[in-house]
Amino acid sequence: MKTEEKTLLEGLTLSKKECISITGGGGKTGLGNYLARKLNNLGKGVIFTTTTKIYPPQTGEKEILIFTTEHLWLNRIDTSLRENKLIYLASEVLPQGKIKGLTTRICKDILIKTNCDYLIIEADGSKGRSIKAHSDTEPVVPDFTTLFIPVIGIDCLMARLDDNNCHRCGLLCKMLQVHKGELIDTNLIYSLFKHPEGYLKTVPEKSRVIVFINKVHKEEQRQEAIKLGEKLLSLKQIDGILIGHVKPPGETFILLRR
Repeated sequence: MKTEEKTLLEGLTLSKKECISITGGGGKTGLGNYLARKLNNLGKGVIFTTTTKIYPPQTGEKEILIFTTEHLWLNRIDTSLRENKLIYLASEVLPQGKIKGLTTRICKDILIKTNCDYLIIEADGSKGRSIKAHSDTEPVVPDFTTLFIPVIGIDCLMARLDDNNCHRCGLLCKMLQVHKGELIDTNLIYSLFKHPEGYLKTVPEKSRVIVFINKVHKEEQRQEAIKLGEKLLSLKQIDGILIGHVKPPGETFILLRR
């Protein structure tokens, strides 16, 4: 087992053109925004979208929100990329205020028809919980994803398994044959990753998998996260583990790999 300190971009070892799908709970949007801004600051063409629904992003001079219902929206994307703007892309605003994402077909069109370097996709929702179970219809991960990042918040470790700490707690209990009120330990999290209907159920065949353990601020959390990461690395599908925090933005992260 190798343990190294890396920046986020070093830990992810990105290629020139990637489709990055982020799933799970405990900071997907925060990770996506952090990654998008880091790449944008390097002059890369970045589009952040979702295949489900998310709250609208805050946009300033360097960001722009584009809707696929707009006239000549593909042209607007390339114009904005030339201006080095970070693009948030959606299909419409929903009645409750969230924005609706894109189909996987449109996501593929964007990679083919625009000059974007990186397409970052938030591929499911967790209602702010750090751990979750997936329904039959999620996560919505394009089969052309090249980097799959399941996220989990370390704050769920040793918390009670209930609706306050877990999204779709009842479904998770049924899937793993555990009971509400039990402690969420490393064995439970490992089982959630290993289960055929768990966190890795929609990983595309050719995609790399790097787990991000988020919300790690203290030394005690760091040691817990390393133990969890070492256990998860026994699963052959997983290529690496990144440990750290994105709120507030962290500069260095722990990378675990075989």
